[in-house]
Amino acid sequence: MTPAMSYFAKRQKRHPLRGFDRAQYLYVVLKSQLPEELQDLVSSGTVVIGELTRNRPEIQTVPIDGNGAVIEFNSGMMGFFYAVIRTLAGNMVRVTESGPENKPAVPVTDVARDTAALFSQWKWPNSWIWMVRSIKYPLFPTTDKILERVLEFSKCTELFLLAHELGHVEMDCGIVPQTSENVEVRADEIGCKILFGVASWGIIDLANLYGAAILAVRVCAGLEYVGFEFSRSYPQQSIRLQCLRSAALSFCPSVQYFHEISRIGVAYQDQMDAVEDHFDKSPRVRAPDGERLLVRMIAELLDVPLKRLSSQDFARHITELTETTPADIMRQTLHTLYGYYVSSPPKDSYIDVDMRVKMKCSLLQVMETLPKEIKQLFL
Repeated sequence: MTPAMSYFAKRQKRHPLRGFDRAQYLYVVLKSQLPEELQDLVSSGTVVIGELTRNRPEIQTVPIDGNGAVIEFNSGMMGFFYAVIRTLAGNMVRVTESGPENKPAVPVTDVARDTAALFSQWKWPNSWIWMVRSIKYPLFPTTDKILERVLEFSKCTELFLLAHELGHVEMDCGIVPQTSENVEVRADEIGCKILFGVASWGIIDLANLYGAAILAVRVCAGLEYVGFEFSRSYPQQSIRLQCLRSAALSFCPSVQYFHEISRIGVAYQDQMDAVEDHFDKSPRVRAPDGERLLVRMIAELLDVPLKRLSSQDFARHITELTETTPADIMRQTLHTLYGYYVSSPPKDSYIDVDMRVKMKCSLLQVMETLPKEIKQLFL
């Protein structure tokens, strides 16, 4: 038995696993995208990956004897991410006695409040109560399809968390160089690269994987906000998010491709902004973000041919945005949207050709209903 295996056996004896080891399952999903040197270290037991039945929302890499490591994935981390994602799903489809309706399950403001309450449960992370109690989250009616999406996205966040920790192991074992001033930022970059490799199989949607990485950073920052301490070397979340953006953009064949895979990540960014407003009651104004606005517009335009949003509602939203958004940002956003799907068809797009044609037709149809002064912003 290797030192890493011996160490983890003692840890798992103290926190015995119930059921199969989900951390091992996550490793199997990532395995083919990892360097052979790292795979060999895992297969030889020099590096051990496993789940501990601890409620504390934590995952950590423990160095062993200088040349090995143990990645401990607590059940509580998986449970907490599921609780957050399940609660945020409150803005999705509501279920009634007559069947699903295309309306939020609960008011958006309540979703933010309820999600903030999850984080507040960890204001005393070292309290004895977490020895016996797992996280509590609100339940509300929803559809089986939404629950499937919650489970799938929860798995994607767990994949990023493990990919991040594997990035630490790669650096510690000299498999990859430390090219960043901050090891956490470098681990994020490596984790992002691993996820893009997994997405290349076509089994897991890249928009989900990249969105999961974004949400993972936001959730960890939220936990630190209420007093839960991770690595002292974590930079501010704004820096981590910017570095993730740069890494993802470098792996994409075009800027449009990057914007199209960012739809889910931006949606969760918006939701987590509202959650953070419950942590900090002090007045603050967020600067207009043109890139986020563009990604939201792409998501809404995609929803029109999919019948999830009417062309009338999309046109109404564009009109409202022109009244509240700085003119230069709105002009650039609409002009770029028009270029992506009408005037300059891309060579590299994440959305398939047939759907892009439908989006083009939908956008042209919407433009015809807009006032002349707004229509001109597109051109």
